[in-house]
Amino acid sequence: MEKLSNKPDQMKNEPFFKRYKKTVISFSVIIALFLGLGYYVGFQHIPHHVKELWQMIAGNTNQEEQPAMDASIATEGITTEVASRAPEFPMDTLMWVNAIKNGDYIPDGVKEELAAIRKTDFSKMSVATDKPDDFEIKQAIVQRFGEEAINLLKQNDATLKGGKAYNAPLQNSQKNGQEIARVTMMVTAFNSKNDNLMNIQEPLLPVYDFVKFESDPNTWYVTDISQTIPYDYKLNK
Repeated sequence: MEKLSNKPDQMKNEPFFKRYKKTVISFSVIIALFLGLGYYVGFQHIPHHVKELWQMIAGNTNQEEQPAMDASIATEGITTEVASRAPEFPMDTLMWVNAIKNGDYIPDGVKEELAAIRKTDFSKMSVATDKPDDFEIKQAIVQRFGEEAINLLKQNDATLKGGKAYNAPLQNSQKNGQEIARVTMMVTAFNSKNDNLMNIQEPLLPVYDFVKFESDPNTWYVTDISQTIPYDYKLNK
């Protein structure tokens, strides 16, 4: 009579690693890939990248809607990522690019903001010819922020200068009525020696929207920005 195979007993006597070699190797590779991805993109971004990978594998379930989205993006002149972002203050990209190249300290979020700004197509923005002059800029800002703005300008022996203005979509409000002009522009403070003081401090900001209303067509008013505009290097040279 033939002897029964003792293979199950042999497997029990084998070392754990030898018995589960393939499983251990596979698990180790997964852990290594996870740690490598976390080190490269940041652990907080891993779920986002895993989701993107799954979408690439599974295919886009909204393929029929994609062409319409692309047409909208082309009209706006910006990418999907930037289109979904709220308006932001202009960024001195040259300064930060040089700082990164030189290995200087870069605050959190700067690289992400720099990447987002680089995706914006500013070439399709319309430069405004109807815009407030420096006197009207100061008048509008003082009218809105009152003594706080007046004191900041006095303490720093400063005046305000406006840069290139970009047309912004008109809005209509129940309080002020229909707008007839809206522009977005950088505003910088300079002292009597023509030293650039930037925006000094709040409530002065580096960029505003200026609007004129149908009910008061000769006066510029200041309000919050409605769009992201490029950094004005000519104004801040």
